[in-house]
Amino acid sequence: MVKAIVFDFNGVILNAREHKIDPEMVALIKSLHDFGFSLFLFSNTLKSKMLKFDTEYEFLKYFNKIILTEDTNLPKFIPFAYKNMLRIINQQGNEVVYVDDDKKNLLLGEKFGMKSIKFENAKQLKERLEEIGLIS
Repeated sequence: MVKAIVFDFNGVILNAREHKIDPEMVALIKSLHDFGFSLFLFSNTLKSKMLKFDTEYEFLKYFNKIILTEDTNLPKFIPFAYKNMLRIINQQGNEVVYVDDDKKNLLLGEKFGMKSIKFENAKQLKERLEEIGLIS
């Protein structure tokens, strides 16, 4: 049973091409939060960069916890970073859906039992969450 959704920041919440926050993603995250999901942010992005964007969009308040490389000293290309993230959020891999735009990161998450969704856009993510039965 899925108890938590873990999101990457750069390329998922932050549109990497336009270097802007995706308002559709903020709306989706808010609705998932309001629905009662435990939401987590797992990113290599610097906290100062996130805080800059949060000033305008106020999206960080929807996350139960933010796990950043600068705090853990474990970049996401290191497999142990995923095991550590699961320990921090107090979840088993099979209880987590992991959303990232980088297939290599998703494959690492899958090694720890997480269900992965390769992010393309907010509409596609919402459809995938519906397909796996998390939302309707």
